[in-house]
Amino acid sequence: MNQALYSDPEILEQFRHFPILLKSIETAKPRPKMVQYGNATLAVQDAAYSALQGTASPKDALDGLQTKLQDLTQ
Repeated sequence: MNQALYSDPEILEQFRHFPILLKSIETAKPRPKMVQYGNATLAVQDAAYSALQGTASPKDALDGLQTKLQDLTQ
């Protein structure tokens, strides 16, 4: 990445958002690796649904989600 482009006055005249974009790039972190991405998505959906339907308290739903996600990432 050529950081000079993000602070060049001529370029900044046309692309005023570049300083914000540079900060975003510099502080970016990769998403966690998850082989079982579909299963993780389903676990989040199930937890949210049970909390919204009242079949589990929000705390219980999140606690269960935490356990499922830990199992999926090991």
